[in-house]
Formats: sequence, C-alpha cells, structure tokens
Amino acid sequence: MKQAIDLVKKTTNRADVITVMDVDENPVKVYESLKKLKVDSVNFLIKDFTHANFPYKNTTDYNQPYADFLIQLFDLWFEDKEKFDIPLFIGYINVILGFANFDDVNSNELKSLVIETNGEIEPIDSLKACGQEFTKTNKNIKENDLEAIFNSSLGNLYFNESMKVCSQCKDCPIFEICLGGRLVHRFDKKNGFDNPSVYCEDMVKFICHIQNRLLDVFPDIDKTEIERLNYKEILSFNKANASDKLENVKI
Repeated sequence: MKQAIDLVKKTTNRADVITVMDVDENPVKVYESLKKLKVDSVNFLIKDFTHANFPYKNTTDYNQPYADFLIQLFDLWFEDKEKFDIPLFIGYINVILGFANFDDVNSNELKSLVIETNGEIEPIDSLKACGQEFTKTNKNIKENDLEAIFNSSLGNLYFNESMKVCSQCKDCPIFEICLGGRLVHRFDKKNGFDNPSVYCEDMVKFICHIQNRLLDVFPDIDKTEIERLNYKEILSFNKANASDKLENVKI
C-alpha cells in the first residue's frame, strides 16, 4: 500500500484515498495507519445499507456505533496539527460555521452519472444496493443526451434528493446540516425513499458533537446563530414527531 501511495504522490504530488468505515476496527489505529501512509485526503464512506438490510434494524437499544467511531476519529483529527483532509468533517464544519450554506451544499450526493459498458446512463452506482436493476433508466448515450436522465423518475429524484425528504427530516432541528443523509440509506421496499436515513441517530449524535466541539474551541461564536446541542433531546423530538404523524395518519 505504501509503495502505491508513494508512486501516486511522485506522479501527481498528491494522494487521495477512499475507505469504507468498519466500526469494528479501532478508529485510533485506523487514523494512525493512514497518517503513516502520508496521504493528503481520506474520504470515509459509510456502508450502503438500506432499511431492508441494515444489521441493527431490529435492535431496541441502538447505541449509534457509527457515530461513536466518527466522534473518536473526529477528535483525533481535530487536535492533530499535521492532519490530512477529511472532506466529511470539513464539510460539516463549514456548514455549521456558516462558511457554506444550504444553497451551496444542498445535496449529499456527488451528482455523478455512470455510463455502463453498453452505453446505458444511470445515477451513482451506490443505488444498486436498493435492488437488482434498480438504477436502470432506459436512457442510452447512443440514443439520448446526458440531460435525458432528468426526464426519468429516478434521475429526477437523484438530482433533487435533498428537496424530497420525509416529513421527519424536514422537521428535524439539524436538517439544514445533514440534509436527510444519503439517498440509498433512506430506501425501504415498502415506501421507497420516504424515510429517515438508517444512520439517522448516528448522524444526529455526530453532528451534535461537532457543533459542541466548535463551541468549546471558539467561545466567541455568535450564540444567537449556533447553540449547544443535546443529541438525546433531538432524537426524542424526532421520535415523538414521527409518532404524532403516524397517529394522524391512522385517524
């Protein structure tokens, strides 16, 4: 691995890495191993689970393991004076501090398109986790312009995903920071994408931690714009709100 990283840096003067998080690993060891590789940037990805296959979906006492992993990782990175870039962390910090606003970052998706070997135009391949042939749009570069993806129902949803979130997300106190999470993580066979992310609790806990750390480090932050957050209160609010909406539907 080190030789490959060195070769890339010798050729391009920069080495950016993508890695999928494994919460069973020790985040301290993960961070230290990446530091030894002397990479410039690490994009940490969360596994592409949906509501159909999330391993903790039947857990009654969910303890947010992904948040805990990210929190440990964030604290190490935040205190490191010779840190590498972690886009996930930098993005949240910029939004919380107002360096980027909702209109600038109103998406959790890269808005990339995939051109299959047969010419078919599809949204990002992570959506394949939603089911076999789920990403098929019946659009092909032999017959269609790339813009034709906007005319497909999946393409339209993909490019406007942060505007088409469930009501629980819209009412959540930190929606303008998390934007409902990634599209694939909201999917359920029962009702499509009209759900919170399977990582909702983790995202709330992690975002609250970042905001509170920033308030600790920068005491002069305008408290009328940014306030200390309690993730348990937000989770309770969201659950109560979801229950109320369910009761209203029954009535």
